[in-house]
Amino acid sequence: MQHVLRTAGVMFLLVVSGIMGTVAFTANAQSTTGAPSCPANEIFRWVLPGTPTSLNPLTFVTGTAYNWEFEYPGGNEYLWNGSTVSYLFSVATHNPTYTSWNLTITPGLTWSNGVPVSTSDILTSEGPTFAFNQTYNYEGLLQEVTSEKALNSSTVQFNLNTPDAYLLNQFALDGAGGTPILPASLINQYGAATPNLGTDISMGPFYVYNYTAGSTQMVMYRNPYWGKVFPNPQICEIQVSFVDTLSLTTERLEAGTADLGPIDPSTAAALVASHPYLHVLDEKAVGAASLEYNDSIAPYNSLAFRQAIVEAINQTAYIQSAFSGYAQTAYNAETSTPSSAGIFFNPHLPVYNFSTTKALQLLATDGITKGSDGYLHYANGTAVTLNLWTDTDNTEDTAGAAVVQTDLQNLGFHVTLTTTSQANIAGDYSANTNGIRSGIILFSGYVLNPPNALVDGLPGCDVEFLPPVCSHVWFNDPAVQAQYMSNLTGVLSTANPTQEATYLWNIQSMEATNLPAIILAYPDFLWGYSTQNWTNWPNPTTGHMDEGLAEVPNMTAWESLTPVQTIPTTTTTGAASSSTASGVPEFPFQAAITGIFALLVVSAYIVARRFSVRPPTLPR
Repeated sequence: MQHVLRTAGVMFLLVVSGIMGTVAFTANAQSTTGAPSCPANEIFRWVLPGTPTSLNPLTFVTGTAYNWEFEYPGGNEYLWNGSTVSYLFSVATHNPTYTSWNLTITPGLTWSNGVPVSTSDILTSEGPTFAFNQTYNYEGLLQEVTSEKALNSSTVQFNLNTPDAYLLNQFALDGAGGTPILPASLINQYGAATPNLGTDISMGPFYVYNYTAGSTQMVMYRNPYWGKVFPNPQICEIQVSFVDTLSLTTERLEAGTADLGPIDPSTAAALVASHPYLHVLDEKAVGAASLEYNDSIAPYNSLAFRQAIVEAINQTAYIQSAFSGYAQTAYNAETSTPSSAGIFFNPHLPVYNFSTTKALQLLATDGITKGSDGYLHYANGTAVTLNLWTDTDNTEDTAGAAVVQTDLQNLGFHVTLTTTSQANIAGDYSANTNGIRSGIILFSGYVLNPPNALVDGLPGCDVEFLPPVCSHVWFNDPAVQAQYMSNLTGVLSTANPTQEATYLWNIQSMEATNLPAIILAYPDFLWGYSTQNWTNWPNPTTGHMDEGLAEVPNMTAWESLTPVQTIPTTTTTGAASSSTASGVPEFPFQAAITGIFALLVVSAYIVARRFSVRPPTLPR
């Protein structure tokens, strides 16, 4: 009996220990049953324009991708100095001709559910099932990658039928800026079109918790495994609020309900003046505001007509109205590559000006002249009517469109302006609603323009413009398109900066001369931020919250953010919890469980002692 009771006591201890071991593991992994509970001072509030309907890089169309770029950091992210950084791969090697690449997964990289990132995840994501899917193939690598395989448990090999020195960079251009590496299990279960909603499995520093399509509120929690490989952010929870327009982000900042948000340039001065803890971070000349059209359709298939449009628009007035002066004119470039690209910018490009006289002269070469009614007419007497479309998602686009409409009307055009959402423009272009394909689209894209050869060499529509316009070739003239493709192949075939610059200068010369799109300005990207709750922000004039591509977080900047409060207070947002790297309980739940565990162990020990240890027999 004594032996049985002793065994029962030991078994009880083992059961308790096993239960607590399970609890301890759950507390350090992504919770599937409840939300982690974060200290109030580690909760970050972020406001973004546009509500996402998908968290899948392939099916994402409108809204913002910025928040979920935290979940899937790219294979090769662009930095502002022109270099790149990879969180996904620790080693990337290639043969001398760039036709075979070996990529090794970063040791210790783990999904937020505790499962290591595997070669199966890479090959399933970057393969015919997902990214190379015929339906999507945004990277254009379906025709380029001839085979792929796992060399061992951590290294994959991609073999190509053409030299590509920028394979990893092309991975990072997919979707909204990041390599779409998702768990193979997710893709295999739901397919390439999965919206990836609910609670995501993330490899990045944060994961999305219980998000539903169209919701204006999103919660993101810190991935408990990210800090085992890379610096851990001090942010435990991100509360994301989605708003309809950019102008609303400033209201949230001024109301004290947001710590960070992109802002409309017209609100920058008032924002800074409203509170001493509100500031503006100015990322200079990082985008392109453009007029996009199909240059295979009349009247845009005429070079003289396109040149006349450039001369007819006052870019300085446009910048003042649309961006409150936070932009650079594009008269000396007319290419998607600004002068900030350094050696990759060609300083010997054709120069345009604001000149209505020159514009009328160019139109006259096409037989378009001004009639007695004050309007421009084709040679057959028909008045020239232009349909201008722009989005309502960005306040600067609607403000800028008014300037463009006025300038073109002053020249003598009939101009019809239609404003609607980006989603509607994309849908209308696909269906050619109201003849949008024969019109002009004004759009401000923020690729952020790093001095990177691939970004500067690709068509502007691939990296900055609205996707529908890219349904045609970049240059309508077949001879020019052939020259462009030859130079782009040259860019992809070398990693020598001098050779790359030669090819890029040729490409920019073709763009500025032939005008496949008209660049109106290189706008700054402005962040409004508050120092009330968080400190260690980037330098307001030289720093960045982004990597070199739009909507890709600058991990260093985000990791550096530090709570102003040093004494944590707790919230009651859920039942699960996590712990700090030191192992000291971070949240009340874990502290309570630790105390209960201690009591159970003591109780188990007393029970075992009571039934298994006999007091010594006293001498008679």
